[in-house]
Amino acid sequence: MKVPEYKVEIIPTSDEAEREMGFEWADESIGTRSKIGGTPDFMQEGDFPICTTCGEAMDFFSQIDSIGDNIVFADVGMLYTFVCFDCFEAISFVQSG
Repeated sequence: MKVPEYKVEIIPTSDEAEREMGFEWADESIGTRSKIGGTPDFMQEGDFPICTTCGEAMDFFSQIDSIGDNIVFADVGMLYTFVCFDCFEAISFVQSG
């Protein structure tokens, strides 16, 4: 099942969260790449993971971008999540640039 693409905007809900937003050393696109569905924007070569229950390729569900200098996945990377909607299995992994 291909999930349609939805843009996800990270909105801080506290002063503490607001202070953690943004990067002093990365370009302005970093922190804006979170989404649900569509096609993953792999930072490295990547294949869709295989469900350990049914053996089929899992569906891309979401990617969450790094948020700021202190909340960063490796080198301004992203967290990817894939789901098997038939078996209710999920897997996540991080890639960095």
